[in-house]
Amino acid sequence: MFLTLYLLRLVIGAFSIWHLHTVKGSSAHSFPRRETLTGSSFVRRSLHGSFVIGNTLYIDGGEENLVLNGVQTGQQILNYTLAIDLSSSFYTFPNDNSINVKVIEKGDCPNFNSIRFWVDSRNNIVYAYGGELSFLAPWSPWENTVVPLESLWTFTPNTTGGTWKSIDQYDSVWDKLTRPAFGLTASGAPGGFNLGGYSDSHTSQKTNIPGFVPVPGLQFFNFTSQKWSNSSASDYYATGTAVDGGMVYVPTWGSAGLVVILGGQTATPQVGLPGGERLVPLSNISIYDPDAQTWYYQLATGDVPDERDRFCVAGVRGGDNSTFEIFLYSGRQGSNQQAHARNDDMYILSLPAFVWFQVEYNPTDPRVLHTCHVVGNRQLLSVGGLNPSLPNTSVMWNDTDPYAGGLKVFDMTTLNWTNYYNASAAPYVPSDPVMTYYESKSRYPPEWNNPELGKLFIAPTSNNTNTANSSPTSTTSTTTVGNSHYARHSNIGPIAGGIVGGIGLVLAIFGVWRFCRPKPKEDGGPEAEITPVVSRIYLQGEVQELEESSPLPPYEVGPGLPHELDEVGILEMGSGFDAGGIHELDAGPRSSKE
Repeated sequence: MFLTLYLLRLVIGAFSIWHLHTVKGSSAHSFPRRETLTGSSFVRRSLHGSFVIGNTLYIDGGEENLVLNGVQTGQQILNYTLAIDLSSSFYTFPNDNSINVKVIEKGDCPNFNSIRFWVDSRNNIVYAYGGELSFLAPWSPWENTVVPLESLWTFTPNTTGGTWKSIDQYDSVWDKLTRPAFGLTASGAPGGFNLGGYSDSHTSQKTNIPGFVPVPGLQFFNFTSQKWSNSSASDYYATGTAVDGGMVYVPTWGSAGLVVILGGQTATPQVGLPGGERLVPLSNISIYDPDAQTWYYQLATGDVPDERDRFCVAGVRGGDNSTFEIFLYSGRQGSNQQAHARNDDMYILSLPAFVWFQVEYNPTDPRVLHTCHVVGNRQLLSVGGLNPSLPNTSVMWNDTDPYAGGLKVFDMTTLNWTNYYNASAAPYVPSDPVMTYYESKSRYPPEWNNPELGKLFIAPTSNNTNTANSSPTSTTSTTTVGNSHYARHSNIGPIAGGIVGGIGLVLAIFGVWRFCRPKPKEDGGPEAEITPVVSRIYLQGEVQELEESSPLPPYEVGPGLPHELDEVGILEMGSGFDAGGIHELDAGPRSSKE
């Protein structure tokens, strides 16, 4: 036994040295504190984007309300990037100033609401995609005030904070893209994904109308080849549209990982047809395989959440790739304020069982238009957001956030909200309800809606070991679990067995080191292409199919201007057109000028 302990100490010491020399992306510097942006000076933040890279949370875009020199600034555009150091612990009590924040100037980089980010953790770079010019920005068509042209901006962190840079694009697909807002985005090892969104006069010069036009299609940017694709998403929804939902990249299954889509709205891409938007039931889980460019659908069971949009999602791996938990927090359901108040809730979707679990706690702080990330091993960090249970937008923006900087911390293992971010938190272990389920029931759904999807989950897990990132989600992999269920306890064997086990552990760690040491970069995954498949429509929790022999009728945006998919499946928003009757999606809080 003493020999075993000695061997374990040697292994742990060696692993610690290896870890210090091989872990990349961590932030070793400390940020100077900017207390005017947290503590008692902070009122509200929303319509922003955020991402985590290394040990830093970055907040960019959107709008905020602060108290400076004892006076509220009112709703204003966030025209800089905030960097919050996650290598140090901090409290989130309302008047606490322990959060270490740095302000990064953006130079010529434009400011957008609903900005989305794709994190390329391999190359330590972040791409900004989509967004809508704030309605607080000076705007006058008579003074030729225009939205910035489509451009791809990147952010690279460094010891002084980071830099923004525009990258020229020489890609025919990119040239035809229209900047979307409120799309569903995620990123991982292959690249960045965006599903749907809408366009209007504040998102792109190509859309000269004040109403909201849903943008169909799935855009993909390959991190390795730097190439774009824009493929049909008609197998997600008949019209290929999606707004205000959630998307998570899951690296655990599939040769290039999988993309999971949750909730939100779908809509007709036609202008002038009211009542076209539909909330997607959260029992309907859509999965996209980027390697095969194939869509799947799976029915989820358990404590299925009510239909909603404008929530946030974040995912975390449960150890040796046996499970993956997606956490869904808050959101908006219709226009019922009482329902909004109840939507201060947390749900967990566990894969591969496709089972929902509801976290039990008293609802007091519902949120919409917020973002969230997995940070510090086992903590979900919610960033900003408005309280949808309040009577109007003005009240929402002037309601003081009960958490410093709008940062809320949730322990994903104990399932508790806390006023403390622990930079040294223990590794993630799935919560008791999730562990109990897998110990007593099947790992998989009672029935696969598509046997081919079942093959992806039952087959050996993906070799993709990169941390999965989705905008605004990041994931982590820390906990080891059993092949068939989670082991809650470890057994102590005889002395002889312990010695053999210790030696075996040394060899195992060496094998892991050989496997995990830096390798040459590989191709980031295939580009998406249009593949004819059966279309599904999600209406009232049912799945209806449109056969390929029954195509949708052509639709028009504006008088006499049909939108058609070109040879690469791109939906173009024409420029300079007017629309007769404009169908607007309910966008909710956007600015005080509405």
